[in-house]
Amino acid sequence: MTIGLSLILLTAQPVLAIEFKELPGEQQQILKQLEPQWGQLSTQQQQRLQQGAQQWLNMSPAEKKLAAQRLQQWNKLSLKQQQRIQQRFEKFQQLSAEQKQQIRAAQKQFSSLPKAKQEQLQQQWQQLSVQQKETYSLSSQSGSMTSDSGNSSNGEGPGGSEGSGESGGSGNGGGGGGGGGR
Repeated sequence: MTIGLSLILLTAQPVLAIEFKELPGEQQQILKQLEPQWGQLSTQQQQRLQQGAQQWLNMSPAEKKLAAQRLQQWNKLSLKQQQRIQQRFEKFQQLSAEQKQQIRAAQKQFSSLPKAKQEQLQQQWQQLSVQQKETYSLSSQSGSMTSDSGNSSNGEGPGGSEGSGESGGSGNGGGGGGGGGR
């Protein structure tokens, strides 16, 4: 599967469904591997793929390179890791705008810390018990952005990088990271 096609599968959004031969030539070129099963795909799948192909065509070379790098990172993750990221992204999407903004602010603050401090906070987070992490999460959701130890975060780990669906490492591909869903 080509990188472009994989990215389409991760980032596609709905549009009108049409027969494969009626797709614009550029979209047909991107989706050519799917032509044999195009008619067997659901209308929703066809629509998502068509829009994804158009999104790919509209990307600059730099955006395509970045998307390809993110897809490679995503593909290196285990299925369990991918599912965890998808679940956290979905959870993030259900948050209020204010909660999302708090998480983004915490992520920005965490990212601005020196790498050594980031690593220290990540190690501290990893050493917490599940119950301590849950307590921390609950306090963050009620509006507090600091834990009992005073570390700033969003309840999903130091800096919020695990729960926001917004951060650069994985998924998000989109989404990353965005890509973080398929």
